[in-house]
Amino acid sequence: MKKIYALSLYGILGSLVFALDRLTKRWAVAHASSWPLYNDQDSLVSFDLVYNRGISWSMFHSSDDYQFAVVSGIIAFITLLVVIHAISWFRARRCIAGHVLVVAGSLSNIIDRYWYGGVIDFVHLHYGQWSWPIFNSADIGIVVGVVIIILISMRE
Repeated sequence: MKKIYALSLYGILGSLVFALDRLTKRWAVAHASSWPLYNDQDSLVSFDLVYNRGISWSMFHSSDDYQFAVVSGIIAFITLLVVIHAISWFRARRCIAGHVLVVAGSLSNIIDRYWYGGVIDFVHLHYGQWSWPIFNSADIGIVVGVVIIILISMRE
C-alpha cells in the first residue's frame, strides 16, 4: 500500500510540474506580442520569447534540422535513462522526487521540440550588464531535480 501511496504522490508532483510548464508556455506564446510593456531593463526579470533549438544555455543550438533531430533524440534517450534509474531507486525504496522533476520538465520540453521546433523559453533574469540565459519553468524543475538527486546520492 505504501508504494501505491508514494506513486500517487510522485504522480501528483510530476503532473503539477508538467501542467505548470505547459500553462506558462501557453501564456508566454499568447502574450509575447505585448511584452515590450513588460520588458523593463531596469528590473531583475523580463520576458523574452525564444525558441531554443539547443540544450541548456542554447548550447548546440542549430537551425539545421538534422542536428536538431539528433540533439532531440539524445535528450529523449537521456530522459528514458532517468526513468530507468528512477525505477531502480523506487524499487530500492529510495526517494525519486528529483527524478520525477527531471522527467516532467524534460517531457514538457520534448513536446515543445516536436510542436514548436524548439523549446519555448521566456524568463530572463538580468541586472545591469549581467544576464542569465533565458529559461522556463520546466528548466527550473530539471535543475531542482538534479540537485535533489545529487544531494540524496551524497547523503546515502
